[in-house]
Amino acid sequence: MNDFIRHINDNTSIAMFANCYCDHNLDDTSSELIMKDLEIGSWILRNYKDETEIMNAITIKLDEGIVHHKGFKFILKEQPQVYIKRSYGRIDTCNTMYEYLYKLNKIYGLDLDKQVIYEND
Repeated sequence: MNDFIRHINDNTSIAMFANCYCDHNLDDTSSELIMKDLEIGSWILRNYKDETEIMNAITIKLDEGIVHHKGFKFILKEQPQVYIKRSYGRIDTCNTMYEYLYKLNKIYGLDLDKQVIYEND
């Protein structure tokens, strides 16, 4: 086992934050099944289709259960950027994905070093 990836089972691992991201094709139910037995603070980046477009979500394991934080777009440019879709068409941005994850850490307790990588999506 190396210092950056910890294998949970045959198709699930946890990767320490290294400014690399896996965007999974999972729905709410599938991501909940993956997360149910993992550690508090674990999270998985995924995409979903809202009414008009493909958006991103992060599913996070909390003490109280699981939360799906939705309504943003993770976009790779020179640096990964995050566009947060708000009501009435307003859009906020974070300059980096790290900045966005750090905010989610403060709100939900997301652990930057517990990104879930699921190989069977």
